[in-house]
Amino acid sequence: MSRARFVIVAALLPLLLVVSCSHPSTPPPGPVPVSVPVPAKFVGGYLEGGISLLPRSLPAGYTLLFSAFAVVGSNGSVIYEPSEDSDALIADIAARKAAKQPVLLSIGGAGGAKSGLKSTKEREAFLSSVMPIIDKYGFSGIDWDIETGVEISVDNLATASRSLVSHYGRTFAITMAPYDLTKATYKQLARKIRDILTFVGYQFYNADNVATPDSAVAEMESWIAQCGISPSQFSLGFMPQDDAGQITSYGTMMSIYRAVRSKYPAVRGVWTWDVGTDQSSGFRFVHAFAPVVQG
Repeated sequence: MSRARFVIVAALLPLLLVVSCSHPSTPPPGPVPVSVPVPAKFVGGYLEGGISLLPRSLPAGYTLLFSAFAVVGSNGSVIYEPSEDSDALIADIAARKAAKQPVLLSIGGAGGAKSGLKSTKEREAFLSSVMPIIDKYGFSGIDWDIETGVEISVDNLATASRSLVSHYGRTFAITMAPYDLTKATYKQLARKIRDILTFVGYQFYNADNVATPDSAVAEMESWIAQCGISPSQFSLGFMPQDDAGQITSYGTMMSIYRAVRSKYPAVRGVWTWDVGTDQSSGFRFVHAFAPVVQG
């Protein structure tokens, strides 16, 4: 090697080492997928893993879907293995996007997170693994559903949320699905990201008592007062029979929604856990709510 070439290589070596040893928290710049905004009024449902139900099989009344779940490993990295055929799911998400009906990627679920992103390293592992999944499938947002059993870093969830919105744009949805045991943590998160938060999807099930119109209105008002969110940043989640066996009748669900909407007309919408259960009832939930919410 000539002296001139040696000098050039020696001069570049520190830069090469920096580049080769760096670990960016986001993929290199490239085409950013277009997100579809969540409708002002929606009826939504969770597509639970294991049921192999494609979006094309669902009634048109579902204007928002959550794909559940992407699981989080102990190091913060995300794994998403849909039960549906991947190519068919990608095609269906694209078709729904064209129809202004977004699909969001739900993160965690019961027992689906071994990490609550408690360190910077875990947060970076989350971002660098979830973005390729979002890009591949065409998701229009994420839904935070990390539940009990792990220590959740509110600051790192907030930072990750802002990183995603910064990368994908303001139409990229950030939602959350708190319930009785996790609402204190998610209220902290809502306060930190209320300027980019699409909505809180509160689970009116898996609590000590079945929700009533009065208790649902009071719950929504606590989020508005304590987190500084608007009524349009809140939605109602229902489950006909929860994990404890408590039953919420369809009449009660409708009474709750009507009571909330009467006081807060801008309430965002309703959703159900899960679409497979709704299918087994002949899609009773979506057929009942779609004309009322969207009509």
